[in-house]
Amino acid sequence: METMRALKSCSEGSAEKYSRRGFSLNIVVGNTLRSRALLEKRKQLQSEGSPAGVLTAPIKSVTEKRTRLWVNKMSLQERITSDLHQAQKKGDKARMSALRLIKSGIQYAEIAKGVALDDAGVIDVFNKEVKQRRESIEGFAKGNRSDLVEKEKTELAILLEYLPKQMSREDVIETVRRVLAEVGARGPSDKGKVMSKLMPQVKGKVDGREVGAIVDELLAAL
Repeated sequence: METMRALKSCSEGSAEKYSRRGFSLNIVVGNTLRSRALLEKRKQLQSEGSPAGVLTAPIKSVTEKRTRLWVNKMSLQERITSDLHQAQKKGDKARMSALRLIKSGIQYAEIAKGVALDDAGVIDVFNKEVKQRRESIEGFAKGNRSDLVEKEKTELAILLEYLPKQMSREDVIETVRRVLAEVGARGPSDKGKVMSKLMPQVKGKVDGREVGAIVDELLAAL
């Protein structure tokens, strides 16, 4: 039954196209079935609460190991699209709002650059959105808009799920001190070369303003 459905999903034009390229229709159907199975596995993971649909539970079989490797290698854009579909099904408005803005940001960046974004480019979009959320939280807090603060915090938490693990202040200080030693920094005038070497190491892992403040603090103490 699954094979018949997969065959129907491959139009005559598609079959001819793949045939011209040297692909067997059996291979095309096999890949279609495999993709469906993996997407179903991903949906199961999300329903079980796995962060952003990533497999983390103990491996129980070779098949599960292969599936895990494939799912964990999904691009960020694929994860975003899949997670947005799940959020729509569940009526998760906060996640829908956050991911739709991310998708819009990705599309805008791709149009501006004229190329499709890889994961690094998508992370840049996430960083921009995270920065905007943090600034909004600060602004709404000053205006005593606790309702909007909570809304922005909820969406910020969702965005952070897709970024590398966030660094603690202690981790940032340790990293900054190491970079200060590597570049031979002697005072505030060396901030430029410190930041140029430091930021690639912490990008996406901590708020840039916090990094700048720590750098200023440690440079002033030299």
